[in-house]
Amino acid sequence: MTQTDQDDRSADAMLQRWAQGRPPARGRIAVPASLARITTPLGPMVVAADPQRLILLEFADRETLDAQLQNTQRLFCADFRVESNSLIRQAEEQLQEYFCGHRSKFTVPYELRGTEFQRSVWEQLCSIPPGATISYQELASRVGKPGAQRAVGRANGQNRLAILVPCHRVVRADGKLSGYAGGVWRKRWLLERERQT
Repeated sequence: MTQTDQDDRSADAMLQRWAQGRPPARGRIAVPASLARITTPLGPMVVAADPQRLILLEFADRETLDAQLQNTQRLFCADFRVESNSLIRQAEEQLQEYFCGHRSKFTVPYELRGTEFQRSVWEQLCSIPPGATISYQELASRVGKPGAQRAVGRANGQNRLAILVPCHRVVRADGKLSGYAGGVWRKRWLLERERQT
């Protein structure tokens, strides 16, 4: 069995665990949400979408994936079911185009829920052009919080839509790569790919 096969099986097992039916918070109505694994050149990714938008896109081997799924479930009152839907298929198609160098912007609808500060950080991430990078310090300045690099880094790490909301475009002040939950090797690959296209 290849490493890719093992990664896919591991991701599939995790999806089944999350689709066991975790009830929403008391007094809240559950919203059906599709949960699926998609294959990418950088390994399997887990994607979730409710009927209107993508709500999660993460690498399947991310250490904090269970916490991200739990937060997504809580924020969107999601009742996960292992299945695909039209938004997941659209996201998969657009990601394949991105990985092939034929797409730099994504049009699949998505939503990130978080604090006002987190949302301001995520909005700024989307303004960084493909292949370009900025420092955590610059990002903190852009959101009106100079000196809040650590808070910006935490908000960056809470992004639940890898690649679509390009947290991989933020680097240390000295230009070195660090702090990417998907792994620094993936961050390097994504930036190099974007610079080539």
